[in-house]
Amino acid sequence: MSAADAPVLELTGLQKSYGATRALVDVSVSLGRGETIALVGENGAGKSTLAKIACGLVKPDEGTITVGGEAMSSYSALAAHAAGVRIVPQEVLLCPNLSVAENITLGGVPRKRGNVIDRRAMTEAAEQRLADLGIESLDVRRSAGRLSVVQKAVVQVARALIPGTRVMIVDEPTAPMSKAEVDELMRLLELVSDRGVGVLYVSHRLDEVLRLADRVVVLRDGHAVAELEAAGLTEPQLISAMAGGRDFTVHATREQRVTGEALAVTDLQGPTIDHLSFSVGWGEIVGFYGIASSGRDDLGALLTGVVEPEGGEVTVDGRSLTGVSVRNRIHHGIGYVPPERSAALLLGRSVRENISVAMLERLTERGLKKVQAERELASHWVQELSIKTASIEAPVRSLSGGSQQKVLLARWLAAGVRVLILEEPTRGVDIATKAEIYRLLREFADAGNAILIASSDIEDILAVADRSIVLRDGRIADTFQSTTDVESLRDSLLTAAIAEGVEHARV
Repeated sequence: MSAADAPVLELTGLQKSYGATRALVDVSVSLGRGETIALVGENGAGKSTLAKIACGLVKPDEGTITVGGEAMSSYSALAAHAAGVRIVPQEVLLCPNLSVAENITLGGVPRKRGNVIDRRAMTEAAEQRLADLGIESLDVRRSAGRLSVVQKAVVQVARALIPGTRVMIVDEPTAPMSKAEVDELMRLLELVSDRGVGVLYVSHRLDEVLRLADRVVVLRDGHAVAELEAAGLTEPQLISAMAGGRDFTVHATREQRVTGEALAVTDLQGPTIDHLSFSVGWGEIVGFYGIASSGRDDLGALLTGVVEPEGGEVTVDGRSLTGVSVRNRIHHGIGYVPPERSAALLLGRSVRENISVAMLERLTERGLKKVQAERELASHWVQELSIKTASIEAPVRSLSGGSQQKVLLARWLAAGVRVLILEEPTRGVDIATKAEIYRLLREFADAGNAILIASSDIEDILAVADRSIVLRDGRIADTFQSTTDVESLRDSLLTAAIAEGVEHARV
């Protein structure tokens, strides 16, 4: 086989363990030139470990790695980069204070004599890189910190697509994106593969997988349990392969019993919120949906005081939160799960400490923490929410994304809050964990509590919301009650969200 015909990336017999946990067991994947392979599976199935091994960030215990037909005897991140393997990670790794041009050319900035940066050449190189992706409207002199989510993803793709790139590993890039933004990124990745670059795509969004991939590799408990041609493959078939016989169907009840006003918002104003008024009843789940720049992204932070409102009033059970600190809002019975888990978790601390942190006052007596009571509390919620962890003393950063999200839910359930505000509650979690989270939220509301969800994932809204509110340009565009006609509701939500704001989704 000639070098031109050889797989651009071949992973053979990969084994990787972390203590007693077997992350990968004899996994093999072969990626061809211009081919897109999607990795799917539950959280903890081994997807991230496989991606990290492929780009040299993690060393396998056993197995071989071949790039472009050449066996890599010593494989590291530097060796992977030199061989043409690039990664576009889930976390945005841009320097926010640098320009788009500086971020795109980072690591290979053009220089003049005397090692002086050639800014004209840098600007031209960045513009050419974007033009190759069909992007001509993005100002490369603009600060990266001012970009939208999809623009930041574009910059990361452009930075990875340098001469000599053979493989692009893309890890959960669309988690924070709206549908229109996802469409834009899909177009870019299709261009990348058309240029002969092999794409290894990691995602929980099965519609994206079926749209983009040529083949799908299904991982379960560290094993590659199936390799499927994407052509003709359906979501139910893919779910069946992932599930291994388990039922991931969400059975959301709609027997809503609203018994008064839990959360009332009057004339709320903020950076992207324009005189917003609404309420959430006890026993009700209200979902807020909208594209980027609709106001959805700022709603949770404004309601919980993380961002100070510019005007308006928020009350919980009739008590105003005006002037109440974020810390003291817990005493008003309000909990908040932000869109980025890392912003709320104490990543270096244990599962036990992360669950108990919102109720330390109740676990402290005469200045000393009641450690045994804390352990019993954490153990109860780990079992109750089926949180996958080696122990309650394991650092929370060692958990999968889905288990980390359940730790945040456990924190507020343990604290006994009655109003729960969640942003992007299922971002980056697998279909099984997503179904569990939906069930937990439904049970919480059915017990007479109140939930507000703000999400860019329309499935979150369709699955659990009793009432759906669409935001557009900081205002309420429309409101819909839940219905058994899910497809009709989906179309109504999308239409209301983009009717006057579709241009916001374009790069």
